[in-house]
Amino acid sequence: LPLFPILGINRVALVTGASVGMGAAVAVELVRLGMKVVGCARDVGKIQPDTLLDMCKNGGENI
Repeated sequence: LPLFPILGINRVALVTGASVGMGAAVAVELVRLGMKVVGCARDVGKIQPDTLLDMCKNGGENI
C-alpha cells in the first residue's frame, strides 16, 4: 500500500511555505514522486536556488 494513495502522475499539489524548511522538503519529495507541484511562498526572495535545482533535476519545471 503506498504511503499516500493520492500520489501519482497527472496529480497537482499546492504546497504552501515551499521556500524553506518542511515546505521545501515536501515540494521536492512530491516532484520526485512524479507529481506536479505549485509552490507558494510569502517572500519570493527566500526561495533557495538549491531547492529549485533539486526539483528541476527530478523532472520539475521552474516557471
